[in-house]
Amino acid sequence: MLAEALEISKSSGTPIGRVLLSLGQLDENTVDIALQVQGMIKAKVISAEFGIRVINVAIKGNMPLASAFAKLGWRAPKIENSNISEFDDLILLSGILTKAILDEAKISSQKNKLPIGRVLVMNRTLTPSLLTSVLTAQVLIRDGKITKQEAIDALKLSFSKQQVIEACLTSSSEVIKYTQKLRLGDLLSHAGIISETDKISAVEIGLVQKKPIGQILIECNLITNELLSDCLKLQKYVNDGKFSDSTAISILKESHTKGQPVNDLILKRLEFQKDIELANSLKDVMSKSGIISVMLENKLKTGNTDPSVSFGEILLSAGVISKPMLIALAQAKRLMVENILTGEEIYPILSKCHISGANFFKELENVAFGVKVKPKINQSSLRVTTANKLSK
Repeated sequence: MLAEALEISKSSGTPIGRVLLSLGQLDENTVDIALQVQGMIKAKVISAEFGIRVINVAIKGNMPLASAFAKLGWRAPKIENSNISEFDDLILLSGILTKAILDEAKISSQKNKLPIGRVLVMNRTLTPSLLTSVLTAQVLIRDGKITKQEAIDALKLSFSKQQVIEACLTSSSEVIKYTQKLRLGDLLSHAGIISETDKISAVEIGLVQKKPIGQILIECNLITNELLSDCLKLQKYVNDGKFSDSTAISILKESHTKGQPVNDLILKRLEFQKDIELANSLKDVMSKSGIISVMLENKLKTGNTDPSVSFGEILLSAGVISKPMLIALAQAKRLMVENILTGEEIYPILSKCHISGANFFKELENVAFGVKVKPKINQSSLRVTTANKLSK
């Protein structure tokens, strides 16, 4: 289970504690204790060895962290929350806002019990896009991807050019790739499960409280543990290159609106992708048999705005090619590869099948190809071969 959790954590960029929590291997209290101790170790107020001892005492004794420290003869150190000051520093040092405006927003934030970033957006002193850039900078600093100075420089450009911070980073390609990962909040908001405002607020609260965004969303009753687990699965498929961002979002949205289990939709999509791969491999046969023309191809490509969607997926999604026709094309290609039939013989049959919906094998039987051809056509064998291709 730990190996699986580590793999999910690595591929999705989700903290290991959050993954173990979603898999039911840890409870909220255990994760909270571990995060508090981790903060103390990072602040160098306790050693890693002592931190492990404190965690063991707290969890096994089912007691608060302060009691665990007391049992070991220590008083629990207090760690000042530095995330708020980091937010202030990034805002002020990048020249986005003045201290007077920031202080005024803090008063309103405390009075209305709202995150300061949300207050700044509501007051129209900060755009949602710029707030997202500041929060993204904090996440990148927290995860050790960029330094604070790099974040400030990027935010200055982001502010002056009115661009998202990702477009202003001058760091390595690894950092750019890291920012382009499908994030949990984006997955949920694009699927219509949470609003953009809720997403941004959850990120901000998570940074202040040093908690993953998923945990914040659960605590705010915006998502469930089961939904979080589904999101982590979809993130893994995206990061492993098996799904595009749009595919993962579509699956989550369909699950949410129609009440279908995400696992069932994932399996359905994986089967569909086998058809897509097969369709992509048969593009030449489709063109030469007249099933698709240059005009149709250009029209379909123009109607698609997602560069991650292949031509085979466009054809199948638009209903241009049916599943029986796809199987017929695969069978026809094999006949030509094995020199059983030539293109001149088989392309007209494919064209007729596509137009009229006629059965491919029946059309073969109705056409006289000569004595040497008929004995070589083994319908059962061809169907098995095609099925094997589809199952790979």
